[in-house]
Amino acid sequence: MQKIFTSLFLISLNTYALVPLESLVLGDLSEKYKQEATTPLKYIFQARGKFKVEQKRSLAFYRGFIEEGENLSNFCKVDHEINYSNIWEKNEVKRSVMATLQYIGIDLMVRAIPAYAKYFEFTEEEFENLADNLVGNYCSKNISIISLKELKRNILLHFEKEQGFALPNIVDNSLFPKKLREYNTIDQMKENEFVQSIKLFQSFCSWGSDVDDLRLLVPLFKNPVIMSFVTRQLTNKRFSWDPVNNEIGLKKENRTVQVLCRGLICRKVNWEVFKNDLPRSLGSRGIEADIKRLYCEEFKGADYVENGQEPKILKMIRGSTTADKTLLTAQFLALLTGIPDMFVRATKFNEAKEFLKYSFAASWDDWAKEFIKESGTDLYFEEPLTVELVTRDLYYHEFKPFFSVEFDVNQGEFDRTAEMLGKIDVSFTIKLGKNYLSWARDEWRSLSQYVDQERKNKILFKFVKVIEDQVNDGRAKFLIPPWGGKLENIVAKELLNQLALYDGKFFKFPSNELITIPIKFNYAPFALKYIYFKFLLRQNLKAEQK
Repeated sequence: MQKIFTSLFLISLNTYALVPLESLVLGDLSEKYKQEATTPLKYIFQARGKFKVEQKRSLAFYRGFIEEGENLSNFCKVDHEINYSNIWEKNEVKRSVMATLQYIGIDLMVRAIPAYAKYFEFTEEEFENLADNLVGNYCSKNISIISLKELKRNILLHFEKEQGFALPNIVDNSLFPKKLREYNTIDQMKENEFVQSIKLFQSFCSWGSDVDDLRLLVPLFKNPVIMSFVTRQLTNKRFSWDPVNNEIGLKKENRTVQVLCRGLICRKVNWEVFKNDLPRSLGSRGIEADIKRLYCEEFKGADYVENGQEPKILKMIRGSTTADKTLLTAQFLALLTGIPDMFVRATKFNEAKEFLKYSFAASWDDWAKEFIKESGTDLYFEEPLTVELVTRDLYYHEFKPFFSVEFDVNQGEFDRTAEMLGKIDVSFTIKLGKNYLSWARDEWRSLSQYVDQERKNKILFKFVKVIEDQVNDGRAKFLIPPWGGKLENIVAKELLNQLALYDGKFFKFPSNELITIPIKFNYAPFALKYIYFKFLLRQNLKAEQK
């Protein structure tokens, strides 16, 4: 079924294109692209798969991207001055660096955008309208690495051929928490990435060879992670990985990208031509050092040019926020590395707290599974398993209407050294009507230490009867329930006390809605071992009976 999302990009084609200085026609390269349509450029990291060694390599390379960016930032603090014999040579080097990033970016986008469009089931007509809009309205006529006619032909060819470009993905990656892979719908995550990829194409295509006006590419050229990647491309280097020590290094690679500019004309060349023809700085210590210093001096502090800017570009510049710039660079890195950016996929920035929680929880889960696997058959203590009510102040706030009951499942003094912390939690929920809770709160608060004990017991008894079946249903979900007595009595009394202590406006207005109340059990390490031992014992008894 055609996604409604398509309409977001079918913008009117009546808007004017950027004013050209010169239009370069490079000829029809369709046959060449047909041969290479299934082979992404070698700079795109494609080492992905379902095997853990591939996943570790992928994550290690991603770490390498970040660390190299940090190294470049640190380099700028101590060594950044650069001088050339004349301004012409300096501009030629700057333009070559900028054209290389533009070349990589455009090549990457003409593969990624068709892949996203295929996911959202664009028709050929819809995608052609999208391509017309992007190339016709956002590309500078001064691009010299490819003609606009050939650029459009290229992007349409990738859509027709369905070359299977691998979009950022961690669905099968066991190194990422499952909840982190599923915290948003797949359609919403892909839509967010698609939007940023469209913006990336607009940014890369907007630059028209002017070394003093980066146009929409400013955030990308300022980013040290991206520019360290460009430096590796221009110096024939790529990452290598030592799987034994999980260490990242650099090695020579003859298939990286170098674009050399002579005046306003820029072309992709081989390493030998680039190495021999690129101007060097005064006292140069090599191409790599020159490019790093050029970043520190020219690109790191780059800013948008508004004076004399094209109206369309100026409008986009002024409408860009800090968050927009962050998401733009994040999506570019995601497409380069294959590791999706969680902020791009999220709907709100404050979801970052949840990302951290998912990672911490997954680490504890992995530890618990390994702990049980290695030592589950050993039982060192003969002390009884106990379910103990957690101190209320650790999780309840009298001004917030979040009611719950927490228990620690312990075995021995070691497990009791801390409440809640360092324990694996499991929970079930009960549902109670808001009006009923309001009544119970009023009744329980009306009691005093001098009131008839019989009335107090009646209120408690009624509350127990209301929750009894739900607590028993929750108990049935446990393979080995940690309690055997009347847990509902403890739950009822604790909830009544929390209701009485609550001092907010939640119960000010009556309502028939059902309030969900979690009942949580925090399993300590030795308690987990004890329960696992009982589980194994039960399994063995069943096997013997058969």
